[in-house]
Amino acid sequence: MALAVHGEEKVAVPAVLRPQEAHTREGDKVRFCVADVFLPSAEEVFGPVPADTQLEGVVVSFSDSGENLRVYAVVDVVRRQTVVVPVNRLATLSQTVVENG
Repeated sequence: MALAVHGEEKVAVPAVLRPQEAHTREGDKVRFCVADVFLPSAEEVFGPVPADTQLEGVVVSFSDSGENLRVYAVVDVVRRQTVVVPVNRLATLSQTVVENG
């Protein structure tokens, strides 16, 4: 079990296996460690919390790194703070449905 930060409250949550990055989409609900937050720094956003603290949020977009596409996910976390996290560090909790247009 790990802790998820919901506002100022910490809640125990089960660990989730990481999916393949290619399956992560905008709108997916994801979980990741506070230590994996790339921008802004975890200390700026969450203060002194253990590095293995789990956060949950929704992927709102992706960011590239040079020629590498979709390396980072922009995630809106439950405490209403948007953070940037490497896609390969996300665990998908639920996926959005893609409709054929």
